[in-house]
Amino acid sequence: MIIFFILSSLYLYLLNFFLIKKNILIDQNFLNKRKIFATSVKRIPLTGGIFFFSIFLIFFILTGNKIYLYSSLFSIIGIIYDLGFVIKPISRIIIQGATLIVVIYISNLYLKDLKINFINQILFFDLFSILFTSFCFLVLINGSNFLDGLNTHLSGYIILSSVFFFVALSKHNLHTDYNVISNFILVCFVFFLFNLFNKNYLGDGGVYGISFFLGYLITLTYLQNLTISPFFFLNLLWYPAFENLFSLLRRLFNKKRVDKADNHHLHYKIFIFLYKNTKLKKIYANTISSFLLNLFNFIIFYIASINIFKTSYQIKITILSISFYLFLFFYLKKKNEKI
Repeated sequence: MIIFFILSSLYLYLLNFFLIKKNILIDQNFLNKRKIFATSVKRIPLTGGIFFFSIFLIFFILTGNKIYLYSSLFSIIGIIYDLGFVIKPISRIIIQGATLIVVIYISNLYLKDLKINFINQILFFDLFSILFTSFCFLVLINGSNFLDGLNTHLSGYIILSSVFFFVALSKHNLHTDYNVISNFILVCFVFFLFNLFNKNYLGDGGVYGISFFLGYLITLTYLQNLTISPFFFLNLLWYPAFENLFSLLRRLFNKKRVDKADNHHLHYKIFIFLYKNTKLKKIYANTISSFLLNLFNFIIFYIASINIFKTSYQIKITILSISFYLFLFFYLKKKNEKI
């Protein structure tokens, strides 16, 4: 494990050095957007896609586990965007959706039992089950992309949810591939450390790869352990999913283009509140904003892991999480407008 950590860290360091030296995957448009969160973001590569693609591909060759192959495929899709190819948002959704439908179909990764009778009746039909599962992945992947604005925000969230996923399952001796989870946590932690010191960014390639990986692993584990409440897994992934859905509804309500990026996400509002009300530099306000949000999710994960089998308990936690999100969002919106 230690050797793997050292080798992964060395590989990431060399990869960063190479990309900077060759001026590859340094997207100035992306970096200009990041200037709002940091004093300087010059010459910082979007290393995440190539890093995770390489790791996934190596593990697929060594183990033959198709989760690595599928995840590397989504990393490739993201790397194409990171390289600067201009693809309209609707075209991105179509590409992602079509790929998800194919992967879910050939993997038999159908969600059919969500512990809610009227939904289960719809999911009984394979077509609806495939489309619904694909939609869930689509929401997760694109919602995760929204979180990649602050350093360590998404990588920290993925690590936390994976750790609680691992601990909750091992506590009850449930069926899953614990080696896959532990290796994934370790690789994400390596990237987390570099991202913490502003040495690289995930980019679309990294975001798509790790969010799909975790979503696939969680869905597969649920299908193998149907006694667990599906809402426990929802609570592990609620934040990027709700960020996506809420952003969509917010833009529709405000009559804004849904395919147009904006800076009205919760993490942005926390960052602005800290930066404007303290003497913190941007880079520190950036990191502290990520820490506070991940601390909140740490609490949610801990409460959810207390009873992973009771759906009514898990639904209450979901409602609590969303309620707190909305309260904090509108509170900070009002406060920031006064600044």
